[in-house]
Amino acid sequence: MSKKQEPVGDTVVFVEGKGFARISHTDLLVAKDGTKRAMAELIADYDDPMARPNLAIQHLLNTMRPGWIMRYLQIYWPDGEMREAMIKHVQNHMSPGQGNEAKAILYEGLLLALHPSETPLTFSRRTFIEFFIINEDTVLWWETMAATLQQNFRIQMVYLDAAAITSLSKWIMNPLLEAEV
Repeated sequence: MSKKQEPVGDTVVFVEGKGFARISHTDLLVAKDGTKRAMAELIADYDDPMARPNLAIQHLLNTMRPGWIMRYLQIYWPDGEMREAMIKHVQNHMSPGQGNEAKAILYEGLLLALHPSETPLTFSRRTFIEFFIINEDTVLWWETMAATLQQNFRIQMVYLDAAAITSLSKWIMNPLLEAEV
């Protein structure tokens, strides 16, 4: 009897995890089916001409052995940092316009327009990989990938800890963030 395959795009097993385990320096999600999954975010600086994300992904796939499983996730994530940066810029570089009513109105209007209740969050595309840890070879491969991708392709691979994995699973299941799950 063959092992049941997950349908492409199925996230239920991922988000209905049993908890976390730790192997070496890596936090792992223990999925509903008992598999252990490591997670990382891939970050490319597109202003760096040496960054080659397509070749990095190709390298990841080419170095995997038969039977190893990796899921590549590209999701749109709320990015409050842009709004915060603009609010700080307005506060630091514009005066409220003491004695100048027009400048005071502009200052207050900008801060009001940037307030979270007025302006929806911006979103940025983020790339994550989920890798199934099945034996010592997979742990060794996983823990050497960050240095390889940085050195050869200028791609930063940030390993996710338990809190970041939990946040990612909540985002996948509740992207509108209307209520906690």
